[in-house]
Amino acid sequence: MNDRPMAFTDHLGELRNRLFRSVIAITIAFFIAYGFHEELFHILAAPILEGLRAHGIYQLQALDVTEAIVVYLEASLVGAIILAVPYVLYQVWAFIAPGLLDRERKAVLPILGLISAFFVLGLSFCYFVFLPMVVDFLVQFTIGAGDVALLPTLEKTFSLVTTFLLIFGLVFEMPLIMFFLAVLGVVSSAKFLRFSRYFVVVAFIVAAIFTPPDPLSQLLMAVPLCALYFVGVAFAWAGGALRRSGDKGLAHAVVAVVFLVFTLSVALAGWLWNRPSGADSTRSAVISGATFALRADPAARIGRAVVEGREGPPDMVAKTWILSAGPGGRAWAALEPVKGCPGVESPAWWKPSFGPVVCRVFGPEANNEDDGNDIFLSLDDRKRPVFGIALPACVSVLAPPGLLEDAGMRFWTEDSTTGLTTLTLSFDGPAATLTTLTEWVRGIKDRLSPGQTLPGLDNSVLGDVIAWSEGDIDVVQKDGETVISITSLPNRAARIAARLAAAGAAACGPTLP
Repeated sequence: MNDRPMAFTDHLGELRNRLFRSVIAITIAFFIAYGFHEELFHILAAPILEGLRAHGIYQLQALDVTEAIVVYLEASLVGAIILAVPYVLYQVWAFIAPGLLDRERKAVLPILGLISAFFVLGLSFCYFVFLPMVVDFLVQFTIGAGDVALLPTLEKTFSLVTTFLLIFGLVFEMPLIMFFLAVLGVVSSAKFLRFSRYFVVVAFIVAAIFTPPDPLSQLLMAVPLCALYFVGVAFAWAGGALRRSGDKGLAHAVVAVVFLVFTLSVALAGWLWNRPSGADSTRSAVISGATFALRADPAARIGRAVVEGREGPPDMVAKTWILSAGPGGRAWAALEPVKGCPGVESPAWWKPSFGPVVCRVFGPEANNEDDGNDIFLSLDDRKRPVFGIALPACVSVLAPPGLLEDAGMRFWTEDSTTGLTTLTLSFDGPAATLTTLTEWVRGIKDRLSPGQTLPGLDNSVLGDVIAWSEGDIDVVQKDGETVISITSLPNRAARIAARLAAAGAAACGPTLP
């Protein structure tokens, strides 16, 4: 009785139920994903954001008041689809499986697995290889002349990522299409091979249409297309062998080997581009016994202001600078040097991780061994152009006498979409000390005004920094820390950050001979 054929209306009812369940699953997943909408956006846009940061661009722009919420909703929808895909595929399988024979079911499952595997492989290649290399090249090409300002937006960034991910995911299905054509006897592997010379031309035409107008991005799409085509030729040969002799074992072996080799090639390409530099972290550039350390990105305006006051070879070029100070002295070190460091002769476009990692400019040698100060590991955070850390021994010197005891400090800078820059100082320590600090800053804020300083503030580095804020300051005490935020125009923020860096290093480290 259960094996009787279903009526057409029964099929429609079954389809309706499956679709309804899938929509409900995606809806539930959407609300879950929206709870992490910012994190999802940053994960999806990471290749572009990293490429922008490498050239001193740390913030995206929003040209419309609804742009941010729309992008976050779209990112949440993408996350919801990813979360719900297993359940949706189950519903699809539950709908079509009853109409298939046992041998057809056994054939469909491997096919679905290969389709999913090639789609994920395409996404991986785009995310880890194509986008990082293309964005790095295009940003350098755009701002290299110095007379063009690049202002990437939230919507354009998200659209670029999702578009290319979808394109590469679909394009990587080409070997399977060729396999099925060969199994059906439509086209043989020999014909595919003869057509390869023409396909190379087609691949470059397609790459020119779907990529930005530069040779690198076209090559990064055309070359994988050509590789995919020859992978498809091997798949077509396996499909032809399966059609002629029915030797499933041989066909499965060929498909498995070719897919494995291609997957390893994509993984190798991603590793070569994204492999970590020779140093495990910026900790290897901080001198032994340091109580003050700062990382600055010279590609950003505020990072450049901090670095320009350094001593050292004028022709030194590096992706990152590390300033550290302590009882043993103070030093500047170039992290990921590009040129000007002994042994680094590669051109500027060459990825720094392929050359020496740390180059001492002056001062004590960098500490290449962990001395227990794990707090300096947080200097690895590359999301901000300037990031610094001061241990309690240094903070007590930076603050007015007796104000801060046993308190540590972290400070960083961030640009906003409004065109302003915020310098944040975060202090942690005993509650009584933080309360005293909070009351002291609030008392100063109420008396500061633009163009006016208060007597006595310039007796300490911290007082000097607060005086330069001209009252554009906010202080909050919560969760065991006091956070001081100084928001101002970029030029003034750059001067304040440079002052904090120079004065902090001088106060926390002895003068160099």
